[in-house]
Amino acid sequence: MQIYFLFILFNQNNIFLTLTNVKGSIFFWKSIGMTKTKGLKKLLVSNIKNFVFLNLNIVKSNSLIRIHLKLKGFNKCKKTFTKILLTFLGSKILSICDNSLKPNNGCKLKKNRRL
Repeated sequence: MQIYFLFILFNQNNIFLTLTNVKGSIFFWKSIGMTKTKGLKKLLVSNIKNFVFLNLNIVKSNSLIRIHLKLKGFNKCKKTFTKILLTFLGSKILSICDNSLKPNNGCKLKKNRRL
């Protein structure tokens, strides 16, 4: 059984995928902007489905691969992207970790001044 990490970074206008092994060496990275057709928005549901199906077919076809998902960032399509990803790679996913920064509502500790 081979264990890989799939890092997904959600930006305001783009989504990045990076597949790494346990040691940290990168096998491939893709962005949803690479598959964009001219004149259409990047973050449409049909574009997201095509992006997932085209780029993660290698992972699904190999029966020995298991994946840890690491999500980071905020985006309006984050929920739909994760739903599509879970339906496509449902049995391959071992864990899901969301590393997004939580909002602190403006209540932050002040930094100590150093001279």
